[in-house]
Amino acid sequence: MSQAYGARFAGPQSVVRRIVLSACCTVSGALLAWMASPASPQGATTQHLQAVICPSFVRLEPGAKQQFAVKMTPGACKVSAASGKAAPAGARPPAVESWSANGIPGGSSEFGAIAPGGLYTAPARIPAVNEISITAALQGEPKRYVWATVLLGPGEPKYSLVARWGEEGKGPGQFAEPHGICLDAEGNVLVTDAQNNKVYRFTHEGKLIGELTAGASPFESPRDVTVDAAGDIFVVDSPAGRIQRFDRLGQVTASWGEKGSEPGQFLHAHAIIAAPGGRIYAAEVNNCRIQVYDSSGKFLLQWGERGTGPGQFTAPFGVAADPNGDIFVCEFDGRRCQKFTSDGVHLITFAVAPADQQLSYHALTCDRRGNVYVMIWDNPRKLAWVAKYNNQGDAITTFAPPLKPGSSFKPTCATTDEQGRVYVTDRGTASVGIAVFAPGGNE
Repeated sequence: MSQAYGARFAGPQSVVRRIVLSACCTVSGALLAWMASPASPQGATTQHLQAVICPSFVRLEPGAKQQFAVKMTPGACKVSAASGKAAPAGARPPAVESWSANGIPGGSSEFGAIAPGGLYTAPARIPAVNEISITAALQGEPKRYVWATVLLGPGEPKYSLVARWGEEGKGPGQFAEPHGICLDAEGNVLVTDAQNNKVYRFTHEGKLIGELTAGASPFESPRDVTVDAAGDIFVVDSPAGRIQRFDRLGQVTASWGEKGSEPGQFLHAHAIIAAPGGRIYAAEVNNCRIQVYDSSGKFLLQWGERGTGPGQFTAPFGVAADPNGDIFVCEFDGRRCQKFTSDGVHLITFAVAPADQQLSYHALTCDRRGNVYVMIWDNPRKLAWVAKYNNQGDAITTFAPPLKPGSSFKPTCATTDEQGRVYVTDRGTASVGIAVFAPGGNE
């Protein structure tokens, strides 16, 4: 029997949400229901003002209408967990340059129409993919975007497993522990192998192109890889305490970092992302912080310390950036996600796991429409899945591949392409390598 996953947070536009995960377990056939506890109230009490679309999530029937508006509000368009009242409005929001539905200005007959004033009219029929992304492009420099999510009809968005590639081993292009993943400037797939100490480059169909060669010393358990707008490649070596920069051809052009806890040093750097604007962000597990560099390796700033409050971390394992340059961090032991400005100002906390569930958040990534994908492990039940949230932390869906009895899926990291496909490094027992998912289908 294959595993089937579905998710939805309930509640008004607030930090009080729940997610329901149902899994037809391949071993016992039992039904697993997971309900997440309320999200941390710190996400609603921040006073940083940011433009958001209100409402940030809505479910509509075909032909229904919904008025969207851009507002300035602390953190997000939420309700205060402490008072139950709407958060106070802030400064006047920037003007909206254009509205679009699924990237189409003004929308379309397939995805629904959205007027210049933000009034959305759902299509007469539910499209094959019932998730519609509403985007407002804001006037001003630098240009920013804000997003909301429409789900059409009663069903949850589905993702299908459309490809698998890779095999276990130590030979060229084979994997022992596939870990970090990203797309290079040409759309090829870069994958780190933390155990084989390799960084491979594949076509998006999985054909091996070659591998990167480290500089003065070999890779030491490379955990993550990212590519900036110029096409330069950055790899973080966890035990070595360093970041290496490569050009498009895979030649080393810079290296920085050493073991330690001072600025510019690393104890266990687990994730790295090149954000819009050229900054490089590294998530450190043991030092419980995010370090920020320019593309040449110059240290710029850091934030974070051990703790459970806003801006604090318990084993930050994943870091990602949305198209605006806002930063998302997930915590392996803290079992939650946080959103920050590019300078580390806390915005919201979301996806908080319930205290009685032993979940671990291993990594996360963002897509071109600001959505966030989190790799979640439920080790006691030997289950794992990818959870999708929108830019304001509203849960959209979850997905995992169909599995044979006795096999497992263990998503390590992920990246997305322009078509909305999600490439996931998998070190489960089903198939060590890369699993590729696409919106729609029956999986």
